[in-house]
Amino acid sequence: YLQSRKEINSAQLGLVGHSEGGLIAPIVASKRKKDVAFIVLLAGTGIQGADLLLQQQELIGRASGVPEADLQKSKELNKGLFDLVLNELDSAKLFAASDAYMRKLLEDIPPSERPQGLTEDQFVNMQLDQVLNPWMMNFLRFNPQSVLIDVQCPVLALNGELDLQVPAEVNLNGIRGALKKGGNKKLTTQVFPKLNHLFQHSTTGSPDEYSQIEETISPEVLSTIATWIKTQLN
Repeated sequence: YLQSRKEINSAQLGLVGHSEGGLIAPIVASKRKKDVAFIVLLAGTGIQGADLLLQQQELIGRASGVPEADLQKSKELNKGLFDLVLNELDSAKLFAASDAYMRKLLEDIPPSERPQGLTEDQFVNMQLDQVLNPWMMNFLRFNPQSVLIDVQCPVLALNGELDLQVPAEVNLNGIRGALKKGGNKKLTTQVFPKLNHLFQHSTTGSPDEYSQIEETISPEVLSTIATWIKTQLN
């Protein structure tokens, strides 16, 4: 649409994407190289979805005070289910294997510790519905490095130091490595102290704080984005 506007210089159009938008912007930039002048990734991911979710669940759980033993048990359970999604592409076989996996896990849980008010079938189906849906399966399987390697435009990647959903260091390293492998040296990165996933000034970074923080987004982040874009277009 913007390309159709006469007052818009189509050679100066770029994309700014936050979180999942930070996945989409590189996909578009890799496919439409002539149409995208730059991309800004705000808490964009640089590692495979399955790995990201495992880290995210562990970090958020720890910040919420979940005991370490429970964190590791949950991580092991989820990794087993995620591995099935990654390794089995046939939908029927995947559902059957996942159903069997969940029922086997239930056998090891004492009745007193099982979810109350739910039958075994209801509990298993509830768990599988959260994972075996098109969006989640695609997210688990998708590795952003597979498209970042084909991005040739300038990239600004920003993260918050306290981001528990998209941890800064590991994801920036993934972005940096993929762009370098593809020969793109036009990368600028910055990690903002004390900012969470939404780029709000935060105490712990926990999602529980999001709605309690009055700040929508750090003015410093907006200023950094604006200054960088102007630099690219001058």
